[in-house]
Amino acid sequence: MSKTKKESLKKAEKTTAEQAIQDERMRIQHIINEANFRFKCCEIASKFADTQDEMFTLANDVYNYSFHVPKSEK
Repeated sequence: MSKTKKESLKKAEKTTAEQAIQDERMRIQHIINEANFRFKCCEIASKFADTQDEMFTLANDVYNYSFHVPKSEK
C-alpha cells in the first residue's frame, strides 16, 4: 500500500471518529433541549393546575399542542 493511501485511510478513520463524537454530542444536546422544554411545559401548567396530576395532564397538553399533536378523545 502506498504512503498516500495509508495517510488517506488514517485521515478517513479520524474523520469518522470525529463525526461519531460530534453526533453523540448533538444527540446529548437534543436530549437536554427536550428535557428543558418539558420542564418549561410543567412550569406553564403549574400556574393553572390545582393538583400534581392535573399539572402533568396540562403540561402534556401544552407539549402536544406545540407539536400539533391532535388531542385524543377519551
